[in-house]
Amino acid sequence: TERNTVWSWGRNDKGQLGNTTWENGSAPKRVLGYNGGNNMSSISDIAAGSNHALAIRSDGIILAWGYNTDGQLGNGDRETRSTADTVKNAGVRDEFTYGGDIGITNMSSLSAGNNFTVALARNGTVFAWGSDAQGQLGNGTAGNQSSTIPVLVSGLTDVVAISASGTHATAQKSNTYTYTDADGDHVFRIGDLKPEQIAHTYQCVTNIGTDENGQPITDQEQACKKEHTYYDASPVFTTVTGSYKVADGSTKTVTFDRGNDATWNNELYVWGNNTNWELGIGTNQHGVDKVEGYILADYNRPVQEDGTRLVYETYFDNFAYTTFQVAAGLNHTAVLGEDGYVYSFGKGTLGTLGDIRCS
Repeated sequence: TERNTVWSWGRNDKGQLGNTTWENGSAPKRVLGYNGGNNMSSISDIAAGSNHALAIRSDGIILAWGYNTDGQLGNGDRETRSTADTVKNAGVRDEFTYGGDIGITNMSSLSAGNNFTVALARNGTVFAWGSDAQGQLGNGTAGNQSSTIPVLVSGLTDVVAISASGTHATAQKSNTYTYTDADGDHVFRIGDLKPEQIAHTYQCVTNIGTDENGQPITDQEQACKKEHTYYDASPVFTTVTGSYKVADGSTKTVTFDRGNDATWNNELYVWGNNTNWELGIGTNQHGVDKVEGYILADYNRPVQEDGTRLVYETYFDNFAYTTFQVAAGLNHTAVLGEDGYVYSFGKGTLGTLGDIRCS
């Protein structure tokens, strides 16, 4: 099978399979390229919403197809399509993502909700388009508004991951710690730091595939470059060890208290519908009360000079220092903490919160 291609199957009454037909498919078939041309290729990321789908080409251009009643395809109209079209440039010109007649570019990842789409640019900013009935666009226009072209989500920079589902979205900022010693400031990502008193297990294999020439890789040293590291218990990242290069080219190892000896930059932001408390903003963080019903006026203001936010930092740091990964569900959100535990908030019907209860 050719690499970096897209295949689809399932329901197709809205053209969401992207193969020019409107018939359901019980087996995977190739998704066609722009306007139903050649098979789609050179794809780096894909996302599927409730009735629409999208793909990012290796050059950062976004292709979209399927249901489009709220402009969730981002192509400037509301016409449902069974073939891919390009997502247009943002309404307010952004030089980094402006792609001229081709459309928005320099995108790195996608996530799609019911009738809206969220995209992460390579410079760490976030764009959204489609329905905004519950504030899904994150730009202060919640209500009956929607956008057929991308709009910039207010106040977000240095984002490394996004997740959208249902009618809310999340964004995770960079996970870094800055430790300062006589050599200056040293920035570590959480994956670069090793916790104390935790056993590491490395699994190496003697054949991990083929090299750039198509030849099998059997060399143990090369194979172990793709080693998988995991823990036999939840790691405790209180005292951590990291290393950095000094002026003479040698490596220096430092051990420090992550909470007291370093400053950290890790924030989880949320926006959109909060009917079921899926935003996880709680009752005490930033003096904001828990939302009852749709987003209230106080939750729907763009970022101002006084620091008022449109998208809000969750109170996740009350029970774990940093987020490691986040996923948005239809009416709930799940967060993987660096402590190895999974935290969830939102609607618990059918056991979605994983806490035994089903209510």
